[in-house]
Amino acid sequence: MFRSFVRVGPSRSCWRFVPDFPASGLGTQATILRSSCVLPSGLGNAELSRSTWPSQSSRAADLPGAVVSAKKGRGVGKLLDRVEELYRKHTSRVPTGELNRFLAELRAVREPPSRNGKRLDLLYGTQTAVRPRRFRFFVNGPGLMTRDYGYWVENQLRERFELAGVPGSIDFVKRT
Repeated sequence: MFRSFVRVGPSRSCWRFVPDFPASGLGTQATILRSSCVLPSGLGNAELSRSTWPSQSSRAADLPGAVVSAKKGRGVGKLLDRVEELYRKHTSRVPTGELNRFLAELRAVREPPSRNGKRLDLLYGTQTAVRPRRFRFFVNGPGLMTRDYGYWVENQLRERFELAGVPGSIDFVKRT
């Protein structure tokens, strides 16, 4: 899936993300594709960096991007390499042992939330599906999970296993 930016003014700060990028669970990879023919005047490909990309969407800031020219064929090779890389990430699995070591590290780095004297415990996890990627983390009580801790776990997972641009979801379920 490709999302695009449209130029709404003459300067490089006048770009708008269209449409608003959804959180996760898309079922497709995301990459920002920008045509070099619509770059603001005076801004060449060499000057294009993350700081010049639109910042209206915080989710867009983490997405990989590519600058291409359909007319001159520039950047198409890099774009195809990026597509191959995203497909490889999209179809790969995270080994259960490695995932459980990761969860142990998370427990050591940040104390889980607690409610009424009970503390959340991330017990173990597994990857249950590949396309789209789905993880199931077993906990002592799903009601103890807070929104910010769940987002933190998701962000750490994406960073550790290089999953930026790859859709996925995490289910926190009670161990039976």
